[in-house]
Order: sequence, then C-alpha cells, then structure tokens
Amino acid sequence: MSGPPQREAFGPQRKAMPSVDQLVASTPLFMSSLDSADPDSIQDNDTLSALQSLIYDAPPEEMAANFKEQGNEAYQSFVQAKSKNKKFLQSAIEFYSKGIAAKCSDHLLNSTLYCNRAAVNLELENYRKVLNDCKQAIILNPSNVKAFYRSSKALLSLDRVFEAKDSCSLGLKLEPQNKALLDIQRKIEDRAMALEASRAAAEKREREKKEKEDHLWATIKSRGAVTRNALVSDKPKSMDYDDPARLAEESFLANHKPTLDDSTNELSIPVVFLYPEHALSDMISAFNENDTFSDHISEMFGPENRPPWDTAGLYVPEKIEIYFETRPDLDAAARGAEYKETRDGKRKLMRVDVESTLRDVLATSNESGFRLVEGVATFFVLSGASTAFAKGFRRRYK
Repeated sequence: MSGPPQREAFGPQRKAMPSVDQLVASTPLFMSSLDSADPDSIQDNDTLSALQSLIYDAPPEEMAANFKEQGNEAYQSFVQAKSKNKKFLQSAIEFYSKGIAAKCSDHLLNSTLYCNRAAVNLELENYRKVLNDCKQAIILNPSNVKAFYRSSKALLSLDRVFEAKDSCSLGLKLEPQNKALLDIQRKIEDRAMALEASRAAAEKREREKKEKEDHLWATIKSRGAVTRNALVSDKPKSMDYDDPARLAEESFLANHKPTLDDSTNELSIPVVFLYPEHALSDMISAFNENDTFSDHISEMFGPENRPPWDTAGLYVPEKIEIYFETRPDLDAAARGAEYKETRDGKRKLMRVDVESTLRDVLATSNESGFRLVEGVATFFVLSGASTAFAKGFRRRYK
C-alpha cells in the first residue's frame, strides 16, 4: 500500500543557502573582478554601486582610468562567459562612456576608451557606432593601430571595401607585421574580388539583355513595322474605346512585350482585340507573326468556344470583321509636334483581311498607317451581323 498523500507546503519557504565561497565571491569587498558578479549585479548591487560612486570624487584622469578597467572587466566577462550574455557588453559600453564623459586631459587614455567602446559595438554589430568611435580614437591618437583594425573590420562588414582597404593600409603602415591587420587585409581583398566578379556578372547580364532587346526591335523594324510610344494623358482612366492605345496600356502593356524566337527568327506580338459593341476586350499575349487572323478567330469564336457575352450569336467566324485605327496623333508626337487634325489628318478605320497574317499587316505599316504602340498591336472586332452598330461605329471615322 502506498503511504499517505504528501501535503503541499504553505507559507514562506526556506531558500537554499549559498555556500561560503559564493557569499565571499558575491561580496563587493572581496570581489577580485566583475567576473564574480552576474550581469545584473554590476548595476543592481547597492553596495557595489555605493563603492563605485566613490570613483566620482577622484581626478578626471583617475576616474577615466578606473572606468576603463571596469569596462575591460565587463567585456572580458562576456568573452569568458559560456552564455555570451550581452548585458556584460551593455555594462562595458556604459563604463567606457563614463570614462569618456570624465573629460580627462590624457589623449592616449581617451583614445583607448573610444577604441575599446568600438570593440564592444563591433560585437553588437553596431558598425556605424564603431566607425564613429574609431574616428575619434584616431584623432586623439593617430598611432592607435587597434582603431584602424576595428574600423577596417566594420567597413568590411558594411561592404565598403575600398574604405576598408584604405583603413587597413594606414594601420599596416604603422605595424607592417600586425597579424590581425594582415588577416583582415586578406578578407578585404577576397571580398573586393567577389564584389567585382558580381558587378561584372551583373553588367554582362544587362549588356546581353540590351543586346537582345536591340536585336528584337531591329527585327520588328525589318518587318516594316512602325512603332510608337503611347501618349501620356492627364485625363482620368476609363474604358474609352475611342482611344485603343490607352486601353492597351491600361490592360497589360507593363507585363507583355514582343518576343523573338532565336531558333526560328519568328516574332510574337501581344495583340488586343477590342469589342466596342460590348465594351469588352481579349488579349493574345503571343500572336505569332505568321499566324492568320482567321486562325485565331476560328479558335476563339468556333462552335465549341462561344463567348458567353455573345448571347445573340452574332459573333461567328464568317461574320467577323477586323479593323485597326490609324494614329496620326502618335505620328505627330513622334515628330515632337502637337497633333492638329487639319495638318496631320483624321484618324481612319482600316479593314484587315482575316486571311492575312500579322506579318502582312506589319509589312504595310508605312502605307496603311498601322502602328505598334509600345510593342502592342490593337484591333477592333465587329460583327457584320450587327448591322446597325457596325455602321454607326464605322461612321465615326467618316
């Protein structure tokens, strides 16, 4: 049988007593260094704080030296601690800062305080603070080799390799055989080579991209196409079918561009079909230049692919008519002139033979007035069966 259930203890509980060694080590009078205190005790121990306050009655040089030593002890506590508690680093920064605030007249001591604070900030990856402190350390002591080293290390961490190289070179002029500086010099050189290789690769990619794009537009021009930029308008965006270039720009210009198949040397052009009767549009992102319009119309409007918006069944392949709009306004803008209808002519509606290819349309651009706007071809699609609407739409261009 099991014994009676254990009763929970109530009331204050006796704390485990520290050993004699622990008591001695935690007593400020017997502390040999800050290593024997946990990080919080550096600021939270009242007795320790009281003893430390006596430092402020000393001369500035002595105060600065004492704060430097306390900062060094706090930093070493971090280095030696297995847990790498960053509270030690914050304590070290506070001590070094107090030493700097003492404003002693010893430039070498002040330089060391700035340099030591830089070392702590290097551990905390506060690289800009490191650079500021190293700058002050070097101003106070131009021979402070550690300041050049820590500055070089911070600059390398920021990928400012050319500045890091200069800082390291200045330090090596003072101590040519300094192991730490020679080590960081190799790292700087390795990083500089890596960055140069990355930059060269990026430039190559951009150059190849531009060459490919130039070849694309040269091919488009060789087909006889005339290209234009879209006009920039201050008017509110709307589904305005009197301005197909603007509709195309709003729809997908940013995401669709002409492409060239290097293996076949065939162009594919983004094409927009506008249906003004229904205020709708379709987009063919890659219309091969050797495809006929009837190829796409048969697929888009065949018996198996009837558009849901054509409830009257008027848009069937044999009734569909395709047109494009001439753009004398864009031609005027390309010349740097303001469009004037009396001088540049009216926009016209030109019919396209559905059995012709896109390449056929491109080839007649100079004579017909067809324009690729931002690399996009735009066409109106009407139904001859919609007699009243088709006539009214064509009448706009008379």
